[in-house]
Amino acid sequence: MRAHQILSRLAGPSAVMAVVALLSAPCPATAQVPVSLQLDGAFYGDNTEFDGTFRSGETILGAFQRLFVEFRPGGNAAVRFGLFAQERAGSSSPVDHALPIVTLDLGSPHQRFIVGTLDPNSPRSFGPDRTTPHGLLPPLAVETLWFTRAYEAGIEWLVNADRIRQDAWLDYQLENTAEHREKLDAGVVGRARIGGPVYAGYQFHIVHHGGQQYATGPVSDSLGFAPSLVVEGPLGGLDLASAEVFVLAAFDRPDRFAATNPTLEGHAVFVRLAAETRGWRGHLIAWRGHDFNHEDGDPNYLSRFSNGTLDHGTREYSEVGIARLMRPAPGLEFEASFRVHRIDSDYGYSYRLLGTVHLALWHGTISAAR
Repeated sequence: MRAHQILSRLAGPSAVMAVVALLSAPCPATAQVPVSLQLDGAFYGDNTEFDGTFRSGETILGAFQRLFVEFRPGGNAAVRFGLFAQERAGSSSPVDHALPIVTLDLGSPHQRFIVGTLDPNSPRSFGPDRTTPHGLLPPLAVETLWFTRAYEAGIEWLVNADRIRQDAWLDYQLENTAEHREKLDAGVVGRARIGGPVYAGYQFHIVHHGGQQYATGPVSDSLGFAPSLVVEGPLGGLDLASAEVFVLAAFDRPDRFAATNPTLEGHAVFVRLAAETRGWRGHLIAWRGHDFNHEDGDPNYLSRFSNGTLDHGTREYSEVGIARLMRPAPGLEFEASFRVHRIDSDYGYSYRLLGTVHLALWHGTISAAR
């Protein structure tokens, strides 16, 4: 007895017709999809020597890595799957964080939209005062967050056009559970060319604790705004010279519904001068603020003592620093820096070693159905 006769008796003529149609259907067309295995990493040693009036001295040694496979099914789309790992020297755990990398990246070299795991290295500028999450000013995001909170997940929109550069993001850090409120931070950092070397800059950042499913803990908001005027370009024998003036406003609300804990409103001026040549960079920062507080900001700039009480006077802060950037091999950068800090009438110093790695370990193609 033939096979189609057996199938007819077991399943009926309709099942036979379905199997025959399936077997005779043409195979789907395939395309060659570029695939690469990539490694990004950072190795850091950061030491600060402060007296603790506003910010305590701290030593941070560690590293984080991102190992992922990137698929590029089209010129304007990429998908990444991999693993993020972070280690802190002196920790009781060999790996402090191990989290998945799952990213959808859409767009062109001039504009990208990212959903999923964000890239902590995009963008990152040269200099310890500019190595902050998304290039935020230190009063809005203390620099060490670039090390300690390197893993971010959410959405991001990057623009790199002729006249405008912008990074807008939302990082969802904690979901709302019975144990705690949700936590997220969102912001935008950008600049638009006015003409020649003159730019109009802008920064906005918010840290929010909330959520409606569970009500464990207060609902809080901490916002900071910073419009600016920037002049930047080659000057004399310098590769790059810049002068930046930011006018900042902050609204810090520790508990949205507490009548006895009102919103603290503050303002400040941030000035930064910098010069770069042959891998060297020097910078000078001057700050003057009143009642300025932001949850993620560097405490040296803020109007809150380390014990939590407020300082309603005028805060002054300044620093001067020098940094050296070296590229000993393709895909490898090493930065060393030293700074002197003046916190009101007190002084401190800090230094940092930072190495970053960006390696493409393997390239190939796979066949994928269209």
